Amino acid sequence: PEIHLRGIGSIRAGSAPLIIVDGTYSTMSELQAINANDIKSFNVLKDGSSAAIYGTRGSNGVIIVETKNASKGKASIEYTSYYYTERPVRKLEMMSADEYMGYLKDKGHSTINNDYGFSTDWTDQLIRNNFSYYQGVSFSTGTENSSIRGSVGYRDSESMVINTGNKQLTGRVNFKQYFFDKKLTIEGTLNGANTQSDYTDYGAFMQAIVYHPTAPVYNQEGKFFEYAGVGPYNPVALLSQVDNRGERYTYSGNLSANLKVLPCLSVYAMMSANNDTYEGSKYISRDSRYSVLGGFEGQADMNTYFYKKRTFEAYANYSFSTDVHNLTALAGYSFNREDRTWHNASNSGFLTDIPGANNIGNGTYLEDGLASMGRGQDESKLIAFFGRINYSYKGKYLFNASVRREGSTRFGENHKWGWFPAVSAGWRILEENFFSDATPLSNLKLRVGFGITGNQDIPLYASIAKYNDLGYAYYNGKWDKVYGPVSNPNPDLKWEVKHTFNTGIDLAMFGNRLLLSANYYNSKTTDMLYLYNVSVPPFTYNTLLANIGSMRNSGLEIAIGITPLKTQDMELNINANITFQQNKLLSLSGMY
Repeated sequence: PEIHLRGIGSIRAGSAPLIIVDGTYSTMSELQAINANDIKSFNVLKDGSSAAIYGTRGSNGVIIVETKNASKGKASIEYTSYYYTERPVRKLEMMSADEYMGYLKDKGHSTINNDYGFSTDWTDQLIRNNFSYYQGVSFSTGTENSSIRGSVGYRDSESMVINTGNKQLTGRVNFKQYFFDKKLTIEGTLNGANTQSDYTDYGAFMQAIVYHPTAPVYNQEGKFFEYAGVGPYNPVALLSQVDNRGERYTYSGNLSANLKVLPCLSVYAMMSANNDTYEGSKYISRDSRYSVLGGFEGQADMNTYFYKKRTFEAYANYSFSTDVHNLTALAGYSFNREDRTWHNASNSGFLTDIPGANNIGNGTYLEDGLASMGRGQDESKLIAFFGRINYSYKGKYLFNASVRREGSTRFGENHKWGWFPAVSAGWRILEENFFSDATPLSNLKLRVGFGITGNQDIPLYASIAKYNDLGYAYYNGKWDKVYGPVSNPNPDLKWEVKHTFNTGIDLAMFGNRLLLSANYYNSKTTDMLYLYNVSVPPFTYNTLLANIGSMRNSGLEIAIGITPLKTQDMELNINANITFQQNKLLSLSGMY
């Protein structure tokens, strides 16, 4: 799945938001692995002034997830179980066999060679009545100085599509320990997930649209019916004669320490490690139409992916407060390193289908020099220095300023570092003396902010010349392997920069039983990356990744929340939101 906040802000760079789970920078697969019952809060930062403190990774917004911890003096065990089934809301309305044959007659076409004698709804053949379930248990206990919470969950999701689904086992442990009269706090999180997936080929639904409604699923021999020669593929065969599966292990952990040096000063340090291991395999049967037409006698593909991320972050936090003034200041350092390694192999020509992809080494294509294999590895580093100041006067007038100096190995030699500042202000109008105590309002706040963020989510090594295998060339009486350039160097490759202005109002009435929020935003991305065609020579390759384009995103967001029922034991909340968005590409041309 993909998540986009406030539209798409780039063409060539990434548009996914930054995900933070319990203070740790996480990935989409790690977010998916979190049991929904473990989530305490889920917050989304969209405007540039609040996201700028996260630098380049916050350019597309920030999703902050906090998981549950144990309560003091309370031990508990919770068990969760639910079962569910899914049905398509609507299916495509296709001609039945009789309707199709009638259509052919009406158009003057012969039906003699177009009627196979059956009536098949191919979409129905691909969909089944599924049954899925979840089972989970959690435990927690806490004292005055320590707490721990753990959970284990298992989900078996059977897809509506035949031969498709996934099974996931998750586990999570959160702990917190206080020392020295709570001057030192140690917190940590350990979590892991194992996901086994059977994938579908959505192209089967395209085949179901065009496949003949009078054709059978199976022929007289009990094998899958297929057209002779070229033509569409039997949709059911596509999902039955291909074994496409994958298994992912995701595990991560973090450990943090917060020391209160003085009543007004504390220091914080955090280390985290994230690991993602994936192994996928795909085997296409010898009897499949793909294998028969191509003469492959079965095809096996295997791929593995290893990802690890290491993060260290530290900062000092100063606070000062009086009856009138409230000030907090923060300064810190962040280091992040990511490493990826992947392998892939493909082979064909198998004697039997029984071992599937596990038999990949025994295909005849390997002996004939037609098999393929590959391996890749890359790494990237991100370093940042950051600071932030929050100030409020009498709790009515709010001010925030932040700046982040960030360096990334992904960019050209001349532009590895960037500055990302932000400012914002707020006014709690309800705190003013001209509002009487009899007002039905419980909150009224105006907000305005401006921030600059960068985007470093670009392909690795895009700023340097790369060489790759270009095949073979006949030279001096023999075939030699040829390597050549596949990209141009660009030492001026730099950050895409987004300038975002945001203003809004928050309103609450009747003891927060009616909530209203409205936000207007306008952001412009400059130095936008695009892959341009260039001449050879003077360039050594025919495309160049360069910062030239620009794009604008603007919109209005309105959210309303109502609490019609609120008692000591029950609360009913109704929330609705609507967004008006405009996304406009301003330019893709310029001088380089």
